[in-house]
Amino acid sequence: MTKKIKIKKAAALIGKLNFLRTKFWESSFYLMLIDSAKTRAKIAENKKQQIQDLIPQATVQTDASPQSWGAKLELDYGEILLAHEAWLSYQIHWTSNRKELQAIHLRIIAFARDCKEMQITYLLD
Repeated sequence: MTKKIKIKKAAALIGKLNFLRTKFWESSFYLMLIDSAKTRAKIAENKKQQIQDLIPQATVQTDASPQSWGAKLELDYGEILLAHEAWLSYQIHWTSNRKELQAIHLRIIAFARDCKEMQITYLLD
């Protein structure tokens, strides 16, 4: 049997139990029961959600070499789009990791318009 009480009454009861906690060990027990009931009520409110296994609409591959970078966008129906460019003079001296990050950034810029036009929302990298 569930009993509904107002928040104001619950707060007053919790305040009294907190005051009595130092005097009677049962007050701690009642506080734990109230907390447990509140937790169970909150869990019962939660809605179950299904995890969706999203199927990618395209696959992207990126590579950075010492001289240039390249990217390939392969769509699920077989079409392949390529983007590549040589590094600028100041980029040649960058570390390999920085070049890889820059290649990812440049491929996003290169394929952004195509993905928007084709309404691609899920990419696999």
